[in-house]
Amino acid sequence: MGFSGVRRIRFLPLVCALCGVTGNLAAQTDVAVQPGPGQRVRVVCTQAGNSPLIGTVLSHDQDSLRLELASWADPVSLPHPTIRRIEVSSGPQSNADRGALRGAVVGALAGMVAGLLATNSQSGTANTPAARALLGATLFGLTGAGFGAAIGSLSESERWTEVPLEQQPNFVSP
Repeated sequence: MGFSGVRRIRFLPLVCALCGVTGNLAAQTDVAVQPGPGQRVRVVCTQAGNSPLIGTVLSHDQDSLRLELASWADPVSLPHPTIRRIEVSSGPQSNADRGALRGAVVGALAGMVAGLLATNSQSGTANTPAARALLGATLFGLTGAGFGAAIGSLSESERWTEVPLEQQPNFVSP
């Protein structure tokens, strides 16, 4: 008995769910963000030797961007022509999504290899190496996604969204 079409359809929701996770990650980066007072930003400028400065926007006028930096007592004013890159913080976010994606990929690859190496000692649904590889990739991929999400949820990282300087009316592109 071969790997029937009905059994293949069972895996369709899983594939759609995994594709939906990666699609949501890509969609999060397409949002246009503008730096404004009170926002946490990471700025790369020539005044700081092209090292990133992380601070809170105090004001933004025609000539400069004023930041309050945790490492400096006084606010810093950065002239627009010296700014090479601006990123706005999306805040701390869980790494569960990244962990799930990495776990699913590693698990699917391991499951595929295990399925290809497995011997067929019984008659059943996975009689061919391709069917065993698909079954192994699916089972190990799901397990890996679960473990990856669990491990990733234990940590957070700050996510940054780049602000295109050419879309800022007051900035001169380098």
